[in-house]
Amino acid sequence: KEIFVIRCISCLSVVLLHIISMVLILQAEALADISHTVDSYRTLLMFSTPAFIFISEFLLARSYPAGVPKGFLKKRGKVIFVPFLFIAAV
Repeated sequence: KEIFVIRCISCLSVVLLHIISMVLILQAEALADISHTVDSYRTLLMFSTPAFIFISEFLLARSYPAGVPKGFLKKRGKVIFVPFLFIAAV
């Protein structure tokens, strides 16, 4: 349950962070007076990326308590990194 709550809060944080960033881009002149405060809130919302990394590592550790199977990183590289490179090239 706790991991689900962390994931939910992190997802909402990402959405809110993107909303604030878009508002700052579109209304930069009007929000110039409070930009420092808004940047502080944006910085606080950036916990979501480390939270997603924590969730991934926690679930991997729970799935493989005795250690990862042989060839695990190679398989992950094929499944995750190759599509990432393809999309980056496109």
